[in-house]
Amino acid sequence: MAKAILLPLYINQCGHQTGECAKRRNDISGIAVHLASRLLDHAGAGDVIVSSTVKDLVVGSGVTFKARGEAILRDVPGSWKIYAATEAG
Repeated sequence: MAKAILLPLYINQCGHQTGECAKRRNDISGIAVHLASRLLDHAGAGDVIVSSTVKDLVVGSGVTFKARGEAILRDVPGSWKIYAATEAG
């Protein structure tokens, strides 16, 4: 019987958005996926970058955020307030 090897997960950088997406075979698409990709463009090593939508949805969860200002996201109209998730405490 095969044994599972559990390794710690380290996220180098990440962009998060929430919203509807469409599943097509082994892929997903939609504006939420596009926005997450564009948020990733603003993430440095070790960053988890989120939109104000995600920040507002997790109020009370214990996750804290640091404002990163407003960003122009490629191929997305307007400017977006972006935040970096930080460790609580």
